[in-house]
Amino acid sequence: MGEQLVRLGLLTSIDRAAFSAYCVTYARWVEAEEALKATGPVVRSPSGFPMLSPFYTVANQSLSQMRAYLTEFGMTPSSRSRTSVHAPEQTDSLEDFLFAKR
Repeated sequence: MGEQLVRLGLLTSIDRAAFSAYCVTYARWVEAEEALKATGPVVRSPSGFPMLSPFYTVANQSLSQMRAYLTEFGMTPSSRSRTSVHAPEQTDSLEDFLFAKR
C-alpha cells in the first residue's frame, strides 16, 4: 500500500507520522481481531456476568481510527472521488520514504 501511495504522490516524507500511525493502528486492529477469534465478542466479568470483550472495544476503536487515516490518504471510494492525484515528476521509493533522514 505504501509503495502505491508514494507512486501516486499521496505519500511524501512529511506524511511519515500519519502513515506510521496508520500502520500501528492497523497492527493493533489485527491483534484485537485475532484475540476475538479466540474469546468471542462476549466474555464473563470477574463476577461472572457477561460483558463485551475488551478486544471488541479495541478492534472497533482501531477500525474507526483506520477509517480516518484511510480517508486522509484518499483510500476509500468516496474520499478517492474527492482526491486529485498528480504524481510528482520524481518519486522516492518506499524505502527512501521510510528511511529518509529526519
